[in-house]
Amino acid sequence: MKSRQIDQSPKTFILVFETGDELAKGLLEFANQEKLSAASLKAVGALSSLRLGWFNWESKKYEPSVTLDEQVETPVAHWRCCPEGRKTGCMHMP
Repeated sequence: MKSRQIDQSPKTFILVFETGDELAKGLLEFANQEKLSAASLKAVGALSSLRLGWFNWESKKYEPSVTLDEQVETPVAHWRCCPEGRKTGCMHMP
């Protein structure tokens, strides 16, 4: 993944992922590196696979619901960064 800051206020970056890069892992690493506590994401492109889930209030965990192991167009999403040091991130589809 390559990144470049393009604006200061609000702090705006361009991130470019290569084939084979894991989106969630790269976004979380970038968020931790930049000390981001929250971010919004606009995406253009495609994913080679996608796993969707939902938050289970009873177990307080994200439960998987759909896995697509095929190329899919990148959806517009809002991504919420987890606090620094956490190992997971999540995207919320509008």
